[in-house]
Amino acid sequence: MADLLPTLAATIVALVVAWLLFAAVLWLHRPSRDRAATLVRMIPDLARLVYRLARDGATPLRYRVALVCLGLYLASPIDLIPDFVPGIGSLDDVILAAAALRWVGRGVGRERIELHWTGTPEGLAVLRQLLGWPASTASHGS
Repeated sequence: MADLLPTLAATIVALVVAWLLFAAVLWLHRPSRDRAATLVRMIPDLARLVYRLARDGATPLRYRVALVCLGLYLASPIDLIPDFVPGIGSLDDVILAAAALRWVGRGVGRERIELHWTGTPEGLAVLRQLLGWPASTASHGS
């Protein structure tokens, strides 16, 4: 038991340092106030996209599992960065959603992502940018 305490303490310190670094990186690379507001307003649209993709039978199981986990995280009141932290509180949701959707998007294809998008065309343009896709002249979503 005595040998376990230093390991546990070191693990806790490492996790706290990693969290502080994550928060600092988010703070240093936070978007402008207008851009952040746009991204935060997209969270419900991203949640609907995740739900629709996860329910789509054409989505492979590994991506569906990732989408369910992402959906649970988005719905959870527990975040990596609490929502009340000014400037970056809700950005962890957007960053994790973008990372997961980038991976899923590569697996299911741009067309399927755009087919299930129910947000605004402006939101879809932001989503394309977050996923590293070029803008499309075609209009998708509803």
